[in-house]
Amino acid sequence: MAVFHCDICKRETQHVPIYVALTITGVSRSTIYYWMERGWVHWREVPSSRRYICTLSLSRPGGGPDLRATWIGIRSQECSGSVRRCSVQ
Repeated sequence: MAVFHCDICKRETQHVPIYVALTITGVSRSTIYYWMERGWVHWREVPSSRRYICTLSLSRPGGGPDLRATWIGIRSQECSGSVRRCSVQ
């Protein structure tokens, strides 16, 4: 776990590697990448090319629907907009 500034949340937040996000959410790696592509979770890439996901966005991705609804197969609404990626400082 690491603490980075998330440009979307506008504050310092805990970020976890993808393998930890898998454990937290209980979903597959491809699902995490799907969420990343759509900007449903905030993430950043560090110089080593590893990607870390903002833990705040795992519970409420990008201001969109609560991911817990997605986990049980209920789609409450569709997220829109470009990919929200936290930039590296």
